[in-house]
Amino acid sequence: MRSFISTLVVAAVLFLGSFVPAAGQNVVGKVTCDGHGVKGVVVSDGVAVTATDRYGRYSMESDKYFGTIFISVPGGYDVPSHGLIPCHFARLTKPAGKCDTADFTLSKAVGNRFKLFVFADLHLTGNAAVGDIRQMDSTFLPDIVENMKDTKGRKYAICLGDMTTDNKWYVDKFALPEYLDAMKSLPLPVYHIMGNHDNDMRPGYDWSSVSDPDAFASEAYRKYIGPSYYSFNIGKFHFLMLDDIIAQGPSEDENGKVTYHFHYGLDSLQLKWVERDMAFVSHGTPVIVCLHVPMHVNSDVIDGSVRVCRSQAEFVKSGEKPSGRMAKHEADMSFDRLFEILKPYGKVSILSGHRHKTDNIVYEGTIEHNVASVSAVSWMLNGPESRIVCEDGTPGGYQIFEADGKNLKWVFKACGEDVPDSQMRVYDMNSVPSEYGGTSGNRILVNVFNWDPQWTVRVFEKGKELKTKQVYAKDPLYSLIRKPRLPQRPKAFLPTKSVHMFEAFATTPDGEVEVVVTDRFGNVYRQELARPAAFSWDMK
Repeated sequence: MRSFISTLVVAAVLFLGSFVPAAGQNVVGKVTCDGHGVKGVVVSDGVAVTATDRYGRYSMESDKYFGTIFISVPGGYDVPSHGLIPCHFARLTKPAGKCDTADFTLSKAVGNRFKLFVFADLHLTGNAAVGDIRQMDSTFLPDIVENMKDTKGRKYAICLGDMTTDNKWYVDKFALPEYLDAMKSLPLPVYHIMGNHDNDMRPGYDWSSVSDPDAFASEAYRKYIGPSYYSFNIGKFHFLMLDDIIAQGPSEDENGKVTYHFHYGLDSLQLKWVERDMAFVSHGTPVIVCLHVPMHVNSDVIDGSVRVCRSQAEFVKSGEKPSGRMAKHEADMSFDRLFEILKPYGKVSILSGHRHKTDNIVYEGTIEHNVASVSAVSWMLNGPESRIVCEDGTPGGYQIFEADGKNLKWVFKACGEDVPDSQMRVYDMNSVPSEYGGTSGNRILVNVFNWDPQWTVRVFEKGKELKTKQVYAKDPLYSLIRKPRLPQRPKAFLPTKSVHMFEAFATTPDGEVEVVVTDRFGNVYRQELARPAAFSWDMK
């Protein structure tokens, strides 16, 4: 927890038409659009928060702790970009006692409709043997590039962290600059947040001299990507881009093994910044919170109801199944405080990654979209010939959100598949070997990847609807994919149970069944299954 505290001091003096900052104001600048100042643009250094005057000018006293100044881009504007990076921030280069000048340029953006491409957990290493770049270039990248180019109107992209693999930075010489180069074909700039694997481990460094391990570990991220937390607006929506990874630095055991430690939550400095930032946001504004580690997890299905854990950090496991009993520690309390701050505002949506699976969690009026990984479980496990499938059976892919005014819709897009073919996988469990979860009795198992409580799942046999039950189960295809891989790491990336599984029992072993699922927006997806249906590596 950082003990660093800064006092917000904002002053502006108008003198003969020129802007003269008051004594102590050591960051000044202006925000313009078409050569004219833009009033009311929120500006921050990650601690202090102010807004531009009617001439688009601002000044503040800053300790320059993070070395950046950023604006919260207003909803009716966009910023230019430098390659993949939006120009919503500037780096401060002078000591705290000297005055930095940071100006920002906006362009007008018309309308309150937009699409948002959201992806997570690329975990690139550049390792030739793993072939992660080759795999990405043949799956995710061409898919999302084509989709972005075909999308008309306002469009944006968000990456939810773990772009790289921290313990490979110095081994494979692949870190954040190399990530930016690997992604240069994207036609849109990307608003990033950092994941735990985007921290700089600095092997061999004397961490005992580091007073703030978290700021130290995220220094490279701020250098190459930008502020580790910030905000912006698109249309009617306010986005909070948060860093819920608190690096604690390494420790070494008696055998010389070095372990790097993280806490998952929001530190007090960031929470104070959130409170100051949200003071400039009108009550009733819908908010989208983006962070790497999720706040919630669907932990079980009990008597037909989904059980939700408050914050996924530190839940106590019993075997492979979370018990739902939460350790009450800083992460939980920091998320509680965040919810308190956001209460006066409109609908709150949360976008997260980290878990390499799909989970849509409804909790106290919010919905959290835990987005599946682009790299499935890992490029290493995939291998160049493998299926790109996550631990819960979700194909590697990304989410597309569509905003219209204050309304938000979303859909999952699997890499290499059209949207209608990206929503589910249906199993004839008579054909699945028992080691992969197969059973007799004409059981039909349906994995509805992007399910949430407002979806419906129906199974029909010869036109007659079968009774369908939601179950907490593992995906058979991923169990098949995982078994022969990584013999040197037998406990890594094991199949995990999920709540987006549904079962029904047919009356015969060879009758055709039809599965019809309807999402919360009324979109209907269908899949017919001629039985007996083969279970194989290359099944759809």
